[in-house]
Amino acid sequence: EEEEEEEEEEEEEEEEEEETAKMDVVEDEEDGGGELSEQPAPAAEEEEGGNVSLSYLGLCKLLISQSNKTSSASFSLAYRVAALEALAQIAGSFSDSKKKVAWSELGDLALDDDEVLKPVLIAKRVEVVKSLLFSGIGEDSTSTLSQKFLRLSKHSAWTVRSSSCLLLSRLATLCSPLTRKFVTSLNTCVTSTLLDRKYAKCRTAALTILKSLLSRKVEGEKEYLLPFSESWNAAVKKCMKEEDIEVTGCASEVGVLLSRL
Repeated sequence: EEEEEEEEEEEEEEEEEEETAKMDVVEDEEDGGGELSEQPAPAAEEEEGGNVSLSYLGLCKLLISQSNKTSSASFSLAYRVAALEALAQIAGSFSDSKKKVAWSELGDLALDDDEVLKPVLIAKRVEVVKSLLFSGIGEDSTSTLSQKFLRLSKHSAWTVRSSSCLLLSRLATLCSPLTRKFVTSLNTCVTSTLLDRKYAKCRTAALTILKSLLSRKVEGEKEYLLPFSESWNAAVKKCMKEEDIEVTGCASEVGVLLSRL
């Protein structure tokens, strides 16, 4: 009976912790300041015309600030990673119209020099930038982004290489217009990444770039892809012989798209 009572008490404590986690702790100014009271987190606000509310932009900027904080504490890295993961989730929930507004405010994150960061932080920052990309992103932004992330696709850490390839894949889907220069750069990235025989996730991410390019339906873009079709077919056939399921599955999808080119 004592064990049952202890279990019930533990369950009640867990339920209380879950409820507390859903509350924002805010400073109670009315009671003289300094005391903390629990209030429900504010609901998402939207402005007319598809703009992102100031509270959301403020939250995103706060998370960026928190992700940049350095500390000697053992939990510092995990805290910074969590801040970036939260930012990616929030940005990913925006509609395209809201992402355009958020990009004008937060897009500088994509241009920051993050080479000195730990690989896990670089990879998470790449995911944040990927979540901010919107349909119809222009040629200038595409060119600027591709330069940085094509460089990161050659990073020493496989997590950074993989996440950079996935971002480039997303950019290949959303950019407008698709240029011959960009396709050529992506082909170089795919070719070099597929040579990485150690990490299957990197090869899968590289194949995802081809899948994004071949899935575009814009008239006139086919001429940019045809010059590379023979080398892509050879690469896909090689990937189909691998044991990794993700690689062979993605290669199969790319092969079908190539047959329709």
